[in-house]
Amino acid sequence: MEGFLNSVHDLEFTVVETFQNSDGTRVCSLWELTGRNNGILGLEPDGRAVHLTGTAVWDVHHDGTLLRNRVERNAFELHQRLTNS
Repeated sequence: MEGFLNSVHDLEFTVVETFQNSDGTRVCSLWELTGRNNGILGLEPDGRAVHLTGTAVWDVHHDGTLLRNRVERNAFELHQRLTNS
């Protein structure tokens, strides 16, 4: 995680929306991350704008501990934008 955080300068993380099922054992969050490229996705740091969106889904045990975490993000699109323009 530290490596990822170091790869984006001026990182801002915004939760767009979060919702859960009735007993709180499944939680979903839509999020957005912005900042400047400092080596994200293994690319050369160039300070260009980074805009990443994603969805995280958590399975939560009844005592509140995390069982599983799955994240989907638009990393391919970000990589394409940073390498093709």
